[in-house]
Amino acid sequence: MKMTRAIAGYIRKKNKNAEEISKATGVKKEKLLEPVEQALDGEELLRVCAYLEISPEVFWQKVGK
Repeated sequence: MKMTRAIAGYIRKKNKNAEEISKATGVKKEKLLEPVEQALDGEELLRVCAYLEISPEVFWQKVGK
């Protein structure tokens, strides 16, 4: 869940459109908006990161400590 929260925070901070990300990736918009109530599964995480053109490791470094 920490990774999902980190991604949702990134989307908010960078003023990304969660609805557009949802349509492009097939991930439910609710998983991309704060407050996060459902975690992304592995495939969803990779799809969102690919769309955002950012490595999942970036988020792992923030939450993996």
